[in-house]
Amino acid sequence: MSRVLTLVLAAASLGCAADEPTRASATSGAETPARESPACLRDVAAFGDALVAIAAQEVPAPSPEDALASIEWTPEWRAWNDLQSAQLRVAEGEDEPGAVMRHRFWVHALRAHHAALASDRFVLLPQPDARGFFRAGVHGEPDTLTVLLRREEGCWRLDDR
Repeated sequence: MSRVLTLVLAAASLGCAADEPTRASATSGAETPARESPACLRDVAAFGDALVAIAAQEVPAPSPEDALASIEWTPEWRAWNDLQSAQLRVAEGEDEPGAVMRHRFWVHALRAHHAALASDRFVLLPQPDARGFFRAGVHGEPDTLTVLLRREEGCWRLDDR
């Protein structure tokens, strides 16, 4: 089974993938400051660097309680959220059930592929339908990481639906 399919199935089994994510308003009542659009990653090196940074985040392993945990809008959370496709990205200051679990799952899944990410051997394989695959490591090696991407307005985003 390919790593892409493994990651997508694992996310779905945790209840993390959805065709139409549900959004809930933040309960703090505080005004959320305006924020620039997420960074646009157009090349494979920038995307690889972003995944390396996410893999280095200090977050606990996913747990069942994370399914209902509220988002803490830290710089680390924003960096991960900014890489998400539009349908999976959580609007600034909002909350979404399961989003914390998805984040923790991805950080730990990326850590498991540390050697592949550290290799700086990144390949982007665009597909004709605005999707693509990002690969880190040597094709065919057991620790090679492959993730599904979506191209949105010229930018590559994680898309594990």
